[in-house]
Amino acid sequence: MAKSSVVAGVLLVGALALLMRGPSVTDTLQRWGLLGTWAADCGQPGRDVAPHTTYARRGGGNAVMERRYGDSTRNDISAVGTAVIAADGTITLTLDVPGSKQTRIVSLVKSGDRIRTVSDRLVGVNGHTIRDGRFAHDGNETPWQSRCDG
Repeated sequence: MAKSSVVAGVLLVGALALLMRGPSVTDTLQRWGLLGTWAADCGQPGRDVAPHTTYARRGGGNAVMERRYGDSTRNDISAVGTAVIAADGTITLTLDVPGSKQTRIVSLVKSGDRIRTVSDRLVGVNGHTIRDGRFAHDGNETPWQSRCDG
């Protein structure tokens, strides 16, 4: 009897650990509908202010964000460290940008089949590059992006 109680306890602890872990980053991206390639104009190559951005699944529940600009020397890939869907429907991503050794926190909003960046800030630095859906340097709205791959 004691042996079966120990086994049941171990199974219960294991099940609770799985439940507490929550969904993987890719599960969250999938649920929000973000996986795939997005652009302001899918018919044109990426450009400086409007790259083609791909959110893709990697092994172990991990994900990456790849940006492709018109100038291939600027292309980059960032690991998506976390993805959280807020009560208001926005998704907030923590991106580890290895080339620049930066961590960015980016929030996106969705309207129908389109997405738009509403916030982008560098961790550890005061200020945003995007705040309230507008670029900090000129006040222009960030562009809406559509899915390019289906």
